[in-house]
Amino acid sequence: MRKHSYCKLGLGALLFIVCLACNDTYRPIANPIPNPGGDPGTFDVVAVLHPGLAGNPDIVSIINATGDTNVGNRQLGPGASWVSFDASKSQILTPNTTINTVTAGNLNNSVVMTATLTPNSRPVFLATRKSGRVYVVNQGVVDSCDVPAQGVQSASVGLVLSSVVSLSQNICLKSGASVSHHPVFLAQTPDGSRVVVVDDQSNEAWILDTVGNVVMGNLPVGSSPVWVTITPDSTTAYVLNKNSNDITVINLTNNTITTAVSAGGSGPVFAAFDSKLNRLWVVNQGDNSVSVFDASHSVPVPLRTGIAVGPAPNSLTVLPDGTAAYVANTGAAFISRIDGTSLLKTKDINVNTTPAAQVNYVASSVAGARVYATTYDPTTLSNGTAILNTQDDSLVLTIPAPQQDLSCVPKQNPTVTCPRLTPTIITTRR
Repeated sequence: MRKHSYCKLGLGALLFIVCLACNDTYRPIANPIPNPGGDPGTFDVVAVLHPGLAGNPDIVSIINATGDTNVGNRQLGPGASWVSFDASKSQILTPNTTINTVTAGNLNNSVVMTATLTPNSRPVFLATRKSGRVYVVNQGVVDSCDVPAQGVQSASVGLVLSSVVSLSQNICLKSGASVSHHPVFLAQTPDGSRVVVVDDQSNEAWILDTVGNVVMGNLPVGSSPVWVTITPDSTTAYVLNKNSNDITVINLTNNTITTAVSAGGSGPVFAAFDSKLNRLWVVNQGDNSVSVFDASHSVPVPLRTGIAVGPAPNSLTVLPDGTAAYVANTGAAFISRIDGTSLLKTKDINVNTTPAAQVNYVASSVAGARVYATTYDPTTLSNGTAILNTQDDSLVLTIPAPQQDLSCVPKQNPTVTCPRLTPTIITTRR
């Protein structure tokens, strides 16, 4: 669900549409390896989430970023709403909303463990920057956060110990008379000392201290906050407010609001921080644009706003050297490339030629040599992860998504087609 919007941010893209006939020769295809092949721990890997159908298991595909191959499909869930790496980049984690669990597995699928959360947790997102600890956004009200006598009924953040994959505690999102009912996203400071959680209904940011695992306070932000990005020095958090079209700047050294600045467009839903050039990149879904800010000041200074991209953008990735950014447009079958020097869009790169195909999410490899875009189409036959070479922006190949029915065998005569799952979130070890 990215509630991010994705949580609102594009997981509206989880439509699975009736299978139609399709010609599979539209572009190069890499055949996925159904079982693990090799040791992903020895190279860079990418994880792609494929939600299952009607309560069936979800699947995470593990892609070798060096060899451009699928080295394994892991079943998990059902109800997986996000995918992320742990702080050591050695485990792949998913929160499973419908069954109140968190799944953790190593990179070669040989060990998969599950943390059972408190009943009614409804985990929707997770993240971590601190070794051994994973913080989970729970939208449900667990018993420990339900105190009717005090009029307290709040959502929570679950702390999962990734070393043993078990729930350690639930941190109730309450401060005095204030409670959070609908948290959608969290980010942790790079130094691991703070967690910032946003609630898109109460329009608040909650700040947690990870030493004592307690709520330090809550701050009013703009309307419908959906995303948080934190500076590499852990001093500043940028909260994107989708409905008020602005960015709340929070000083994390004293947990106060510095100011709010315009997002430079409407409906901001995603942000990325370029640590190489100290820039904040913001995706504005409402007017199909991208804004870039100089983040070297206490208040970010716009460098360029209103960079027109494709329809309904929901995410972007900036290359490690800051030379370019690539934007996923969920209303089209192409991603947009923005030059890091001129801050102008240089091209739109088609990643799926099937009619009415769309892009769902985008990410880049650790070294920046590859960009990955999840793509889907109304037939479901060309669903997959497109891989681009960033040296010339050429399409290297597309790794097909796992089949909806793993027992299906495609045939030429008579024609038998095998619908595929829809790939959504991509995460890399950056």
